[in-house]
Amino acid sequence: MTGGGTPTGNAICTDGGSVYGAEVKLGKQTLKFVGKLFFPQGIPVPAPYVDGAQLLIEDLGSGGSAVFELSAATNPIPPASAGACDARRDGWQVMTRTTSYRNRSTALDPPTCTPGSSRGLYSLRYRPRSALDLDFTARTKGSTFPAVVGPVRGTLALGSTAAAGQTGACGLTAPLACSGSGSTLRCR
Repeated sequence: MTGGGTPTGNAICTDGGSVYGAEVKLGKQTLKFVGKLFFPQGIPVPAPYVDGAQLLIEDLGSGGSAVFELSAATNPIPPASAGACDARRDGWQVMTRTTSYRNRSTALDPPTCTPGSSRGLYSLRYRPRSALDLDFTARTKGSTFPAVVGPVRGTLALGSTAAAGQTGACGLTAPLACSGSGSTLRCR
């Protein structure tokens, strides 16, 4: 399992699954986090996975400091039940094979709807593969990041509350080694 392994836990994920086949790509104001979330006992939350989400990219080479964070401690991706800041351009969409969240308003915290609270997140997509795993892709644009030393670790929680990560509805990557080319940093 490349990029997977035994998770050790962090502030938003304890006793969760593993993220394997992971890659974090940081570009000029863009981030892409992809992988396969695997739960050996089965995905702990029912489809269609619209109870919000939390994302964390940590720089382990800088003491675990957050490179990108949308969590219960900051602003998580809201559940479908919370509504949206712009009902036409934001929110969850459930299709036959995928569930996705999109954000075009840049506001992530209904009903307050603070501009920029999405930190550039514009897309999160899940595609279940089996009862044990699902593919995911998270993308941002217009984001700012601190300088990254690396390696990095990525975390995804299938829920917007701290309880989601504390009950194992989450997964962590193993440390991902980073290499740069121009203004792009690729960690896998």
